[in-house]
Amino acid sequence: MKLSRCIVMGDHGRTQTMKRAQSMHETNKLNRLGWIKLDDSWFRGPDTWLVDLADYLKVQKYGDPITNLAYFQFIKELVESDYFNKYIADIIKHDEYYREFDCALATGNVLETEYRFLGTDKRLYPLKDKLFEVFENSSDGKYYKEKAQLFLGKTKNIPQINIEYQTLDKGVKKLFDDIKNVYKNKGEDIEYYPQFIPNISANLPTHDSIVLVPKGCFRYLNSLLNKHDCGNVNFLELHTGKKDSRYLQYFKESLNNKRVIVADTAYTGDTLDEVSKSIKNNGGIPIKVGLFPKNRKVIRKLDSFIFGDKVFKSQDAKNGEDWYLQQYKEVFSLEK
Repeated sequence: MKLSRCIVMGDHGRTQTMKRAQSMHETNKLNRLGWIKLDDSWFRGPDTWLVDLADYLKVQKYGDPITNLAYFQFIKELVESDYFNKYIADIIKHDEYYREFDCALATGNVLETEYRFLGTDKRLYPLKDKLFEVFENSSDGKYYKEKAQLFLGKTKNIPQINIEYQTLDKGVKKLFDDIKNVYKNKGEDIEYYPQFIPNISANLPTHDSIVLVPKGCFRYLNSLLNKHDCGNVNFLELHTGKKDSRYLQYFKESLNNKRVIVADTAYTGDTLDEVSKSIKNNGGIPIKVGLFPKNRKVIRKLDSFIFGDKVFKSQDAKNGEDWYLQQYKEVFSLEK
C-alpha cells in the first residue's frame, strides 16, 4: 500500500490517512493492519505522536524535560531541512521487519507543540520507539541535550505517579465504572489509565460541573478530577469529521445555570465549540479548558488551558513565533 495515495487533509487541521474498503476482504485486511473503522466503509490509518511539548505524560515518556525538548528540536530541524523521510528510510532500510512499510510526517498548521507521523500499519508504533532509541544513543542526542540544557537551565523533576484502580477513591471508581458500562453497551471497551498529573484538578477554574469529551479525556481522568467533582461529571462524545459522525451524550444531571468546564485536547477547538453549544442549549454556562494545546491560535478560543502540569488563563499564554518554547520553559524550568 502506498501511503501517499491515502493522505488527506483531515477535518481537524492536520493530515491523516483515509481509505475506503471496497470489499469484505479489504475490510478484514485493514482491521488486521490496525486501521480504525469510521462510518460506512471508511477507515482511518494508524498515526501517533513522535514528541510533544505540551502534554505532561508525553514529556514523561522521554524521562525529563531536557531530553524531551532536545528530541523536539532534533525532529524540528529534520523537518525544516526536508530530511525527515530520508532519515527514517535510512534507519529501517536494512530491517526486514519493516519490509514494504511506508510512513510520513503528519502536517498542518495546528501542529506547533507536537510532531506526529502516519503509517501503513501498526508497525508505526514500535518504529516510534526505535527512532527515539537511535536519537538517544547518538552524537545528535548529546548535542541537542546540551542545547536544551543551556536554554532551560535547572528543571523540575517529573516522576511518574500512578493511581491504581484498586486504590481509587470510591467516587472516582464509581464514575469510571459508569463510563465503562455506557461504552460496554455500545460494544466498546474503555481502558483505565493510572497515570496522574499533579496540580491540575485543584487549579481548574471555579465550576459546578465538568463535561469531559471522550475518549481522549479518559486518559486524564485522575488528573482532572478530585473526589468532590465525581458526582458532577458528565461527558459528551461527538466527532466533527465528515466521515465520522458518532455522537453520545451522557448528562446525568441538570446543567441549568451551572458553570460547566468543558475539557478536551485542543487542536482546532472545533469539538470544544460544539460541546459548548450543547451545554448552552441545556442551560449551562460553558468554560472551555483546552488540554495541552497544539497551537497558539486555538488558545484564543479557550478560557483556560493546561500546558504540562500547569493551568493558565488564555490571556496569559506566551506570544511570538517561539511561544511554545517560552511556555515550555515557564512550566518546566526552575530558572525563570
